[in-house]
Amino acid sequence: MIKEAKIGEIKSIESNFGFKCKFKEKSRLFNKILGGGSVFDLGCYPISFFMLFAEDFKKISTISKKVSFAKNGVDDEAELVLDYNNKFIGKLKVSLKSNYTNNCIIKCTNGYIKIKEPWLPNKKANIEVLTNNHYYLKTINSKLSVYANQIHNVSESFLNPEKKNNLFNINKSIINMKLITEWLNNY
Repeated sequence: MIKEAKIGEIKSIESNFGFKCKFKEKSRLFNKILGGGSVFDLGCYPISFFMLFAEDFKKISTISKKVSFAKNGVDDEAELVLDYNNKFIGKLKVSLKSNYTNNCIIKCTNGYIKIKEPWLPNKKANIEVLTNNHYYLKTINSKLSVYANQIHNVSESFLNPEKKNNLFNINKSIINMKLITEWLNNY
């Protein structure tokens, strides 16, 4: 739908991943040495979603960022605003202390696409679409669970590296990690 410009050009992308968990200093989620914190644990998901719509990852830049910290110094909630080549922005939020709606919304010139629970979808999922004042649900059916799909996509990228539609891309992963590192820099 995006490639066919059925809902116009992308103006912004909102992507959230947050859940409320009790602070436990010894928990992996709140242990810096074990990669804990909202940005390290959850940040890659909304960044990856944003990157799905960027043709050249090197043209992604940070506009603003905000981070809050738990009492042991590990980040527990964060926001990041990205720009893609002055074409569209991304508003990303992650949290270990708030239950978010966990939606991804792609706002375009002629409507939007809203994906509910993109991080842990069921085998049958609905996507909301509004285009030119016409609203409908698009149903996506998968034979595989979310984790089986991940295993399949990573395996395919190693078995068929020349395939253009691979969802796993090591260069994309490296840039994702650079954006995560930048998100936490100077805090």
